[in-house]
Amino acid sequence: MPVARRRVTVIASPPVSMFNLAIPEMIFDKAEVDGGPGYETVICAPDPGPVTSTGGLDIHIPRGLEAVEGADTVIVAGAGVRQHFDARTVDAVRRAAA
Repeated sequence: MPVARRRVTVIASPPVSMFNLAIPEMIFDKAEVDGGPGYETVICAPDPGPVTSTGGLDIHIPRGLEAVEGADTVIVAGAGVRQHFDARTVDAVRRAAA
């Protein structure tokens, strides 16, 4: 019997490092559980639409923070340095952890 895929939601918090955004998707996309895909990776942002990367490239992310609801794992991809996170992002992570 196939195991249900677990959902990993990655929040792209601007300015987002493309490396920090891509690595979770690459790792979880390849992970298998009992010989089948183990994870579904969803990428979202505080505001759906263009999210600026640390290199100045705009990345189109169509999902908002509602994608955090029901996630099994939440990852916040940021700039790789200390940064201020949007209050809505902090609230979404707190709700997911509760």
